[in-house]
Amino acid sequence: MLTALQQLFKETIGFNEPDEDSQITLELAVAILLIEVALSDNELDRNERDEIFQSLQEEFSLSEAEVSGLMDIAHEEHGHSISFRPMVRVINNSLNAVEKYALMVALWRVALADQRLDKYEEHQIRQIADWLYIPHREFIRAKLQIQNEAGP
Repeated sequence: MLTALQQLFKETIGFNEPDEDSQITLELAVAILLIEVALSDNELDRNERDEIFQSLQEEFSLSEAEVSGLMDIAHEEHGHSISFRPMVRVINNSLNAVEKYALMVALWRVALADQRLDKYEEHQIRQIADWLYIPHREFIRAKLQIQNEAGP
């Protein structure tokens, strides 16, 4: 009975571990998290989209066409994804502390691209920071860095 309930839970909630064969690249994982922050307030502002585009292009040295395709895939995955576990695993396995901090800065840039910080955006970034084992002081340092760049 317990096994049947566990199977039902896995099928209906999507709690199962992703296939090891899944093709989530670092670029896609980062793009999905950036889009998740932008959409956490249920809006994808043009400035947020532009910030995501620029972050992906600069960080991964991608062409405009490659970034557009990546963003399309990430946006589609965002709508279908139940768990961020695969993305988090790829990022944790691929990035060191300095690179994770740079990702945190990019997340804050996206959140503040529309000149306002929504509580849901901040909550989502905090959650991502926890998943990536980023200390709270680094979470705050990245936030302050972007707020200082934006000015008053």
